[in-house]
Amino acid sequence: MFGPFRIASISACIALAASLSGSFAADTLSAQSQKKAASAGPKIEFENKTVNCGEFLEGKVEKIDAVFVVKNTGDQPLKLQSVKPGCGCTVVKFDSTIQPGKSINIESSVNVTGYHAGNVNKGITVTSDAVNEPVSRLTITATILPIIEVSERFVRFDSTTAKTGCKVSLSTKKTDFKVTDVVFKTAEESFPVKFTLTQIKTSDDKGMKKYELTLQNPTAISDKTGDLLIKTNHAEKAEFTIRSRIH
Repeated sequence: MFGPFRIASISACIALAASLSGSFAADTLSAQSQKKAASAGPKIEFENKTVNCGEFLEGKVEKIDAVFVVKNTGDQPLKLQSVKPGCGCTVVKFDSTIQPGKSINIESSVNVTGYHAGNVNKGITVTSDAVNEPVSRLTITATILPIIEVSERFVRFDSTTAKTGCKVSLSTKKTDFKVTDVVFKTAEESFPVKFTLTQIKTSDDKGMKKYELTLQNPTAISDKTGDLLIKTNHAEKAEFTIRSRIH
């Protein structure tokens, strides 16, 4: 037989256990609800945030196209609130709503008319109501190859080049490339420059042929700054200039 005190103690223990069990269950349900709430909503995912459009020859292309694939991995429709290019030379086209589990394309085009040789790097900022990444940054890259690649931007004639001449490396894809004339020009006058052109490599991994242009010191002038006007047989780059100084 249990006494009144023993019965009361047992009842208290049962009540405490029930209370703890209820509290634990409530906490578990609350954690599950919070986890579910955190995972709910539209989510954005990109197949690739950077698109490399490859290499193009200078002056041969007017625009570069890139496509970004966007998927909604959430459980609610995803709204693309804005897709903003970083400059006016880039335009975009896209659908603003993506249903759960579906994908759309952000189509972009970069106007490269008049671009000189070098790297192209353009950005696009995507703003959406995605719970995981409301602001995303996309990048378009490409490389514009020069019609004629010139190793030097400045040529200096002085006593150290009197015997050997100045060396300038040239690269081009033209198979029968030739330099036809070289002139040193100032604002007031011009002087012919003797030269020789030697092919030093038939082709590199980009299909560019390497040449060495040797320029002899002009003998009729000294202490002048001007431009070397170099004329070629290349139909798309008939001439180019290199800044120069004669001491």
